[in-house]
Amino acid sequence: MFVVEIKRIDKLNEAEVIISLDLQAIEDLITQLKMLKSVGDDAHFFTEEWGGSPLSSQPTLNESVLVNHLKLVRL
Repeated sequence: MFVVEIKRIDKLNEAEVIISLDLQAIEDLITQLKMLKSVGDDAHFFTEEWGGSPLSSQPTLNESVLVNHLKLVRL
């Protein structure tokens, strides 16, 4: 499970991004980060509804907004 949620989105100066990962999601993220480190460019993570994976569409927190697309960019 790989869930990205935002809490307090109604108060942007207090907003929090919460990323919840199970062990498999951690391993997948490590793989993607290693590729990002060596190849560069960016990495995208989507929910199934947005045409991809591995982000879950099941929120884990109350009063949060689920993120459907997470993009990591190497600077």
